[in-house]
Amino acid sequence: MDENTPKEVPTEEAHSLGMPILEYIEKHLHEGELPENFFIAGADNRSSAKWAPGAMDGMLLYHMTPYQADEETKDKILKALTLISEEDNSEHIPQILHIFEQLEKKASVMRMYDTMVCVMLEHISDLNVENLLKFGDYLISFGTSFMVVKFGLTLLSIFTDQLPFIKEINMSLGAYDEFTWFAARYLSSRACRDGNTALFQLAKHVHGWGRIHAVNYLRPETEEISDWILFEGAENTIIPQYSADLCLWKAGALERLERGVSEAEFTAIGKLLEYSLDEGPCRGISDADRLLPAYLSAANHFPLNRGLVRSICYYSFRTVMDPHIRETAEQLLRG
Repeated sequence: MDENTPKEVPTEEAHSLGMPILEYIEKHLHEGELPENFFIAGADNRSSAKWAPGAMDGMLLYHMTPYQADEETKDKILKALTLISEEDNSEHIPQILHIFEQLEKKASVMRMYDTMVCVMLEHISDLNVENLLKFGDYLISFGTSFMVVKFGLTLLSIFTDQLPFIKEINMSLGAYDEFTWFAARYLSSRACRDGNTALFQLAKHVHGWGRIHAVNYLRPETEEISDWILFEGAENTIIPQYSADLCLWKAGALERLERGVSEAEFTAIGKLLEYSLDEGPCRGISDADRLLPAYLSAANHFPLNRGLVRSICYYSFRTVMDPHIRETAEQLLRG
């Protein structure tokens, strides 16, 4: 089974399009986490194929070139925002949603997020901010499609958490992997006080694409977060290679090795190195010229992971690296 194909879920877990997505998610949340096989069907109008939650956005994020919006796209966004800003915008809802549908056909909401935020902020003095807030809340509260809810989250992204419901909405929706990227963007922004603490809690409660997205924005501000990133950050149900190299960097693997590590830390760093050396769909190890020698030096004090050391030999052989790294690895294997 492909890693992006959702597991089968009981019939009673199927999403009814008559129920808003937010309500459906909140109905199933328990202590910030959704059931293991929770899946919302019939809410993604981009494809008739069944994708794992967050998978389509993940593929676009990691395997497509960065999106550059053209002027026509920016004009359409501004048109929608202008209609939302009108005093009585209820009569414009069909037109606004039609513009959103046109925009999504051109690029996913996720890829358009930064452009939409920039357009909002650039024209903020000409827009009715209260209406933007109300309309974003309306889309999220009653939306039955991913597109509508994601545009709602994007509209609310410019508001601070002095409106507590915005953080609450992001924590609830972010518990479903399809929306974690949007929640992570908000919780990691300057608009959200103590957002990194909230994002840490969210990261621990998502396990697929949501964890990949959450770890991408999570800052290792405390020892607890740094340790969790080291030991758990790359452990997702998709492919750990998406996060392994980032976890090595965020957890300060090099600094830990240079000052001395416990056996548990050494083992965790080795596991992340194995993921990174495998590469898979992602790039290899950043700062390999410093990190690999530090690991090999520490390896003298712990049980040897011969498979990993052989991988380091092969990696150093096929990349432009200091030949001393391969020599050190070969010496460890001989010894």
